[in-house]
Amino acid sequence: MTITNNYIITVWIIGFYFAMILQTYSQSNATLVSYYDDNGRTPLINAIITKDIENVEYLIENKELIDLAERDGLQGTPLMYAASMGWEQICKALLQKGASIDQVDINNDHALNWAAFGGQASVIELLLKENASVQHSSKHGTAVEVVERLWHADSVIEPFYNTSIARQLSDSERKLLKAQNANDIKNVSRWLKQGLSADQKDALGRPLILLASKKGQLEMVRTLITLGANVDEMNRVGQSALAWAAKNGNTEVVELLLNSGANPNQTDTKYALSPLIGAAVGGKPIIGQKLLVNGAEITHRDVINNAEALHWAILYGNEDFAKILVKYGADPYDKALEQNQYTAVDLARNYQLEELSN
Repeated sequence: MTITNNYIITVWIIGFYFAMILQTYSQSNATLVSYYDDNGRTPLINAIITKDIENVEYLIENKELIDLAERDGLQGTPLMYAASMGWEQICKALLQKGASIDQVDINNDHALNWAAFGGQASVIELLLKENASVQHSSKHGTAVEVVERLWHADSVIEPFYNTSIARQLSDSERKLLKAQNANDIKNVSRWLKQGLSADQKDALGRPLILLASKKGQLEMVRTLITLGANVDEMNRVGQSALAWAAKNGNTEVVELLLNSGANPNQTDTKYALSPLIGAAVGGKPIIGQKLLVNGAEITHRDVINNAEALHWAILYGNEDFAKILVKYGADPYDKALEQNQYTAVDLARNYQLEELSN
């Protein structure tokens, strides 16, 4: 078989273009590698973390940086970091430049979850308006579950009432919930006596007694109990009314719930956020003591962090509460967090809580 000149030329041309493609790919990869610093972060991520707005505005023009995640660690993107820090303006700019709103990190968390971690209500609202997935779930849960699981304020959960996960309520249910929110005992009693349940939940699954306990509405809680409310009714992440009363430091409500038979260890199996953990986050020592005296399990651990109340107290900087737990027998050398890497003493040193770090 004779190899023609045309055949040789064709093979040469194919080889030339293949070589050019390889060279272009190699140069592109080399460019991406050169973006990372010694910590595996890009200039844009560093500018966001350091709040260098001038540099952010300059770097955001580089399309290759918009969705380029950090090389190591959580592998977060610029949008994730901006969302967690509450930089609404930068989040808007990144989205306008085409940032991927549902790109995920190493834990399968997207930017909406990062905003939820940080309790950034305005950014949550922005991302939801831009159609961030409200159903997306990571090992930490959906974004609304993250908000509740980390004990954020009502203002942070508010944007989720306008999403597809919010249950449609009847007119009478809305009026009942409105009366509870206004601490209108007369009208709450009227609606319940007309047939609505004392265990009524709002559109996001939060029961009346939890909402009232959270706000410290002592007489409202008493009324709900009298009219048949289950004192151990929980929200979507297994937090009870007692847990939220404890977290918010509502001592009289805590006492009323305990005296009415509330379980000091009530929680679910998915997240296992007990009343004592709630109290540790709130940091009021007297509430911790009341729970412990009434049988709260001091060694109980949550599921996500595998952390006891002692670890939670330290994470939230509540040293006096942590000392009460140690006094009642909590072991400061028990390990938790990130595959059980840290003792309570380690955390205390990191958070510069001197009395617990020795």
